[in-house]
Amino acid sequence: MLGREFSEADRENSLKVAVVNEVFAKDFFNGNAIGKRIGFGINKDGSPRLNLEIVGVIRDGKHADMREQSPSRFVYTPYSQNDSIEGMTFYLRSDRGSARLASEVRASLRRVDDNLAMFRVQTMSTTIENNLRMDRMMSLFCSSFGLLATLLASIGLYGVMAYNVARRTREIGIRLALGADRTTVMAMVMRKVGCMLLIGFALGLPLSIGLGHLVQSQLWGLKGWDPLVLAGASISLGLVALLAGFLPALRASRVAPMRALRYE
Repeated sequence: MLGREFSEADRENSLKVAVVNEVFAKDFFNGNAIGKRIGFGINKDGSPRLNLEIVGVIRDGKHADMREQSPSRFVYTPYSQNDSIEGMTFYLRSDRGSARLASEVRASLRRVDDNLAMFRVQTMSTTIENNLRMDRMMSLFCSSFGLLATLLASIGLYGVMAYNVARRTREIGIRLALGADRTTVMAMVMRKVGCMLLIGFALGLPLSIGLGHLVQSQLWGLKGWDPLVLAGASISLGLVALLAGFLPALRASRVAPMRALRYE
């Protein structure tokens, strides 16, 4: 912080002061705002009402939403110099529990004035949680749909790969009838499966990263590409594809050559 905070000396009959944030100071005074005068409205003669002196510059912060990318300009004035106050918000930092602290604050407020009401007492973590509730719900839905999509993709991938290998049963029978070794035939089939798998990864991974960046712009606190998620999905689909190629190839290699030749 630059300058000073509000103090007990900032009263109704003293010099009216204000504290601004960094983006305000940068936009209007090139960062050098201490001692400058600002105001709201105009005087009767049409001149600007410069009745506030900037005494401090504080860091920028998020105001209403955790997803805010660019901070808004803010001017803060002491409540003791405001003509009318409809409500106030106090932030307390303490190592006590929230329930105990709330009861102590209520007791202190009653000692000041029994007519003052205190409501919406909650911790900062609860405030942040409420602000991010919809984002967390969307994240949960997206994760659930992602798992479901991975499961459906695994089932579909297994079916396609198994069908593709099963179609080569006749070819495998011919190779075995001509004296080919079962291990050699299995390796040939698995190389074909591995080639198809690499092509799928080469196309799918860039697309998933690109779509992930689109999701990142819509949700707070999420990365466009999470290495663990991509690795987990790739390994899962890779194992399914290899299994889908290995099992039919193994089954076909164990069929008698003459029977495999008659396979349709």
